[in-house]
Amino acid sequence: MNTDNVKRFLTEKSNNLINEFHKAFIVLERKTTTSTMSIPEGYNKNNISLGKYSIVNRVRGGKVQMRRMVANAVGYKVLDGKLIRMSPVEIRRRKIAAKRSAIKRRSQIAAIVRKRGISMRKRKMRFGA
Repeated sequence: MNTDNVKRFLTEKSNNLINEFHKAFIVLERKTTTSTMSIPEGYNKNNISLGKYSIVNRVRGGKVQMRRMVANAVGYKVLDGKLIRMSPVEIRRRKIAAKRSAIKRRSQIAAIVRKRGISMRKRKMRFGA
């Protein structure tokens, strides 16, 4: 068996496990709608924790765009389905990239909010309300 077959097998198994979990949870939720039970605290269907790993969904437009496995441990990453310690250089580069991304995100959101405010003021002036 080569690594591609192993990866495919593991992703199919994890996807099946996740789908069964969701189905069981939906059935349980339907049964308990009249009772006092509710959704467990901290449950997030887009981020399922499985011990040392988490399966994270990237959702765009209400659809799962990508499902991938990430490490829960700080300073580790998943490579070829195995947990591997990141080098200090990689940790530093990721940290710097995260800071740059945060700065860019903050400025983009500020521009979006500013433009939305202008649009709302124009709308108010033209149509009242």
